[in-house]
Amino acid sequence: MKAGSVSFHSGHLIHDPGANMTPGRRASMIQMMPDNMIFNSKQNIVTKKQMTELKAGVSVFNDDNINPILYKKL
Repeated sequence: MKAGSVSFHSGHLIHDPGANMTPGRRASMIQMMPDNMIFNSKQNIVTKKQMTELKAGVSVFNDDNINPILYKKL
């Protein structure tokens, strides 16, 4: 892949991107979730900071800086 490129694939796909020959980390992750999800107030994968900011019963997508909606089917 060229510098600045991106690849999207299913998390179930077995793949081997090869060794990272650059000096820095190049990994990132996007999780796909339905846009009607609400916070259940249980600390599972959220940080302690997010626990203080999120409100139970409120959409987890109320802050585009934390959870931006990247695609919405019209």
